[in-house]
Amino acid sequence: MRSLFPLTFAFVLTVSGAAFAQTPTAAQCSAEYTACDTQCNAADPKHGISYAGCSAKCVAKKAACESEIIYDKSATWTKKQYDTAKPWVEEKIDNAPANTEYTYPDQNKDAGASKR
Repeated sequence: MRSLFPLTFAFVLTVSGAAFAQTPTAAQCSAEYTACDTQCNAADPKHGISYAGCSAKCVAKKAACESEIIYDKSATWTKKQYDTAKPWVEEKIDNAPANTEYTYPDQNKDAGASKR
């Protein structure tokens, strides 16, 4: 049986991202979760199997909402780290030997061949 997790996760991220034009606040994420859980309770007040599935969706939506907050807060820092490291990495690439056999002469030799 194929897992629906990747599809479900992508859907949750899309729905969560579409719900807020700007980065949501933690209070908005909590309010969205509370409203969702209230609907689940109304649909299955005895907390049966259908409540478990519905509640899991609510938790996933809240996690996606909160991860959007974390992503947006860390995006600037991540870009700064990338921009800082990029010149160093490019320099290392530009100065690397073009022929890897020059750097590692034994890498392409047959492992079964005897050494002289």
